[in-house]
Amino acid sequence: MLPLLHILFAQVFLGTTPDLEQWSADHFFKNIITSRYPDLKVAELSKKTDTTMFFGIVMTCSQWDEETRKRIFSSAPEKQIELEIPESPVAVKKYRKNTNRLKVIVSSRRQVGDSYYVEVIAYRRLRFIDYFIFQFDQNGRIVEVCQKSEII
Repeated sequence: MLPLLHILFAQVFLGTTPDLEQWSADHFFKNIITSRYPDLKVAELSKKTDTTMFFGIVMTCSQWDEETRKRIFSSAPEKQIELEIPESPVAVKKYRKNTNRLKVIVSSRRQVGDSYYVEVIAYRRLRFIDYFIFQFDQNGRIVEVCQKSEII
């Protein structure tokens, strides 16, 4: 409850937008991780958002029309921010390159009109990649989530 009040205070009194990247990570670790990966015990999270993340998977999302998908794909990411380790039913460790654990990377947000888009990628090396693109409204509420997967 306290983090939500802090974000609302910053948004109302300082005129800033909330850390949608942190909200995406929090939502992923609280709501998606146990249903998507029921036997998982440990995951690794990259502590900084990725400004180079390729949003190509958005072109297969049926939630948005063609023009919106093109705008999401071509929009520039905002600045990189540092993420805090979210609360989770699984242990969340610092991202390390050479482990076989589930790795989670969060993109920097992209703004298209009044909406913001943040991509969360979860993958296991030489196994699979799961993509989650969160659409937030200007108040920081999740409007839509596009989920796609690839076997690698």
